[in-house]
Amino acid sequence: MTSSLTNTTDNEATQMGFKVYTIIARAKEVMERERRALAAYPPSLLVSASFSCSARSHSQCKEAWSGFWWKKVARAILHPTNPLPLTQTLQLILEAPLPNGMNAACRQAMVDVMIELDELEIEERIIEGVI
Repeated sequence: MTSSLTNTTDNEATQMGFKVYTIIARAKEVMERERRALAAYPPSLLVSASFSCSARSHSQCKEAWSGFWWKKVARAILHPTNPLPLTQTLQLILEAPLPNGMNAACRQAMVDVMIELDELEIEERIIEGVI
């Protein structure tokens, strides 16, 4: 479901049939909406300070996380020609240097919440629902 429907020829669309084409188009639309929503709202900002982070420092952690999310993660998810698959988001986060001002334990806590919420598997669930 990564290729654009605008690249589908009339012949290919006819072979698929209207119903299949419509199902694919709707699934792609839902996936795109979910991607934009995830990119727009940095997950886990409500996580409490980790054991190694004070309440005062935690505000810096949240600010660093938010900046990192917008500068690195959201940009990758929303890239117009090569968007990051949501299933690779955690890998991107964990392989990136720790954002300035962020406690490593707080980043891990935010990642843990993302894993628990299972938001990054939404594309796979949509595809499975279509199949």
